[in-house]
Amino acid sequence: MGLRTVREIAERIEQLAGGSGKEAPAEEEIPEASPQAPKELAGGPARNEARPKPSIKRMILEEAALPRDAVHPLTLEPGQEVAVLGMSPGSALAADVSCHLEGKWKVKPLHLDCLGQGSGAFDLRTSEGAQRAAQKLKQARSLAGLVLVLEGDSRSPLSGPEDSAAFLSGFFRCFKEAMNFKSKPFCLLLLRGVQPDTAEAVTGEGVLGMFLAAAHEYPSVLFRSVSLDPRTHLQSAIERALDTGNPIIQWIYHDQEAFSIKASHAPLSLTARSGLELGPEDVVVISGGAKGVTWHIAKALAALKPRIVLLGRTELNPAAAYSALRNAEAPPESGLRRLLKKKGPEPKAVQPDSRTSSALAGLDIARNVSRLSALGLKVSYLSCDVAD
Repeated sequence: MGLRTVREIAERIEQLAGGSGKEAPAEEEIPEASPQAPKELAGGPARNEARPKPSIKRMILEEAALPRDAVHPLTLEPGQEVAVLGMSPGSALAADVSCHLEGKWKVKPLHLDCLGQGSGAFDLRTSEGAQRAAQKLKQARSLAGLVLVLEGDSRSPLSGPEDSAAFLSGFFRCFKEAMNFKSKPFCLLLLRGVQPDTAEAVTGEGVLGMFLAAAHEYPSVLFRSVSLDPRTHLQSAIERALDTGNPIIQWIYHDQEAFSIKASHAPLSLTARSGLELGPEDVVVISGGAKGVTWHIAKALAALKPRIVLLGRTELNPAAAYSALRNAEAPPESGLRRLLKKKGPEPKAVQPDSRTSSALAGLDIARNVSRLSALGLKVSYLSCDVAD
């Protein structure tokens, strides 16, 4: 983008929101009148049409269909073992995968219930379960592959982000153990019926991240993430995804057709008419206080005249802040210079105490709220912690 400071980023944001090509005024200047909508927004003629239009570099991710090329089938030695990790002992999808692997490649499936309880299960969310699962894999004579099956189910044992994080930690131990074998042709993540924003979806994204990273370290191994819909044939989807001549890692199936995620270049114009439509009846909530880039974002929306609600942890009490600075033994001169916009050489830096820092931040916020109000915005500031 060629932007290095918060000020430069803010000016670019201001151009994007309002379409103005004019240089932003200095921070201490408060315009007497509200800013007018730029000519570009009103449909006026654009100047300097011969010049290239400024834009922000942007990449977007979208699904793209995969061509049906000739398949180079995966080859496995009969009798080799393939670990199949299921979410429950009664997983129909895990059973179907095992049957297909056994029938197609004559391998021996090694079943692991990775979320169950009891002596025969390996709960990967616990350190003990992950250790026993890794030891089980280590005992295999010739492990040729690792398959993790994730299914969308309202009765899923994964109850939230904490469970997903614990499961991923345990699965990683099994994954590292599988990578220790000399014969490790493939690792497969198979998803079916997994809905977005669920614990299973988060877990699947975590495993996909492992595969994408490991593909650089183990280029001879096939890493595949295959997402199935109910109308896609399981056997044909697996065989096509396990194509040794295709480098694609993430496969998404819709009605028997394969797709993957593709990054496309989509520049964001700074001169075209903005699609953002706001008015006095709209409310924009901005977290991060009322300083730095947060202040500049709110200022950039002035031409659209929405109501602004700023959220920050600093208490907004100017009288108490001034009193704290008066009572401070040695107010930091550099902070006061910044607040009062005095010019001159900066004094030697002195680390202020927390009370003085909080007072300076409160006065800075009060000043910025006042400046936003002078631009014609209805502004309110609420002291809160969005992390609570």
